[in-house]
Amino acid sequence: MPRNQKRNLVYGMGDNLLELPPIPIISQRAPNTRDKREIGSIWIDQPNDDIYILTSIVANAASWIGAGGGAGSFTNITASGNITAGGTITSTGAITAGDSLTMSSGTCTITADDDVAQAIYLHTDAGTTETIEIYADQGTDPASIYVHSDDGGVTVESAFASADAINILASDAAGGIDMDWGTGGFSAVGVNGAFTLETGTGTISLGADTAAKNIILGNATGATDLLLQAGTAGITLSAAGIVDMVPATDSQAATTVTINANVGSGTFTGDTTAAGGSVTLTVTNSVCTVASSVFCSVSTLGTNDAQLTIQRVEPKAGSFEVTCKNNGAAAVNGDIILTFWIIAA
Repeated sequence: MPRNQKRNLVYGMGDNLLELPPIPIISQRAPNTRDKREIGSIWIDQPNDDIYILTSIVANAASWIGAGGGAGSFTNITASGNITAGGTITSTGAITAGDSLTMSSGTCTITADDDVAQAIYLHTDAGTTETIEIYADQGTDPASIYVHSDDGGVTVESAFASADAINILASDAAGGIDMDWGTGGFSAVGVNGAFTLETGTGTISLGADTAAKNIILGNATGATDLLLQAGTAGITLSAAGIVDMVPATDSQAATTVTINANVGSGTFTGDTTAAGGSVTLTVTNSVCTVASSVFCSVSTLGTNDAQLTIQRVEPKAGSFEVTCKNNGAAAVNGDIILTFWIIAA
């Protein structure tokens, strides 16, 4: 193939010389920098079905720009219609679409190799009705949309001032939500916001697997209140008989203690009620009313045969009295323990 060719001229009207367009070069290869022709010449690479245009010759080196199939490097591509690519589109700058970027076949991979924040960034900024949607139309796999990170975390954040700021929705009637985690734990922390769990007719199971563990509900801070409710099916405590109830306590060297709680244990020290005698123990209690139901038991810690028997429990407004008789053969010589439960205030 000749490296340089002269321009073709023909005689026109009036014997003027007219310059003809360069004749296309039909070759079995792509051009290189040594193939020099007139600027604007067209080179056709038949085996690869490609077209090249000579744009400049600088420092005795020809610059041919690919204009057909295969790869090519461009400063800018502007199209008022569609741009169709059968392979890969690579850009070191921005790719901007006035309407849509559509891939009709194959797989779509977006790769960024910059070690910076927001290496891949999806952004919309047009108005208050705009949305960003990732949509798998026909995938039936549980991971049809899969968001994962090999070495870092995944954060979902919304600055929307609404109870619907973040929604996780399984909209099908048979749909479910499955969350699994490791030893790092699962933490749901609200800042003074309510936490509501509703399951319709579904069972709620907390810690119901077979592994031994501690399960804690509520806390003992200030006026924290824990309400455990049930309907006509009742409440069952199933712990093989091991059920602890921590009472409020008071200890006095007298026959009166103050315990403002539903469940309590009062210790009365120094009492020496004789055999056959009686003693009245008073519990000052702000929970108690004249209509309260009070369940009581009494015991002695001394070594004598003092057998205290409850004769009467009298609820009053702000207190209740427990009258006991010593049916034993000896006087009380140890502490008296009165345990109570105000079942209905």
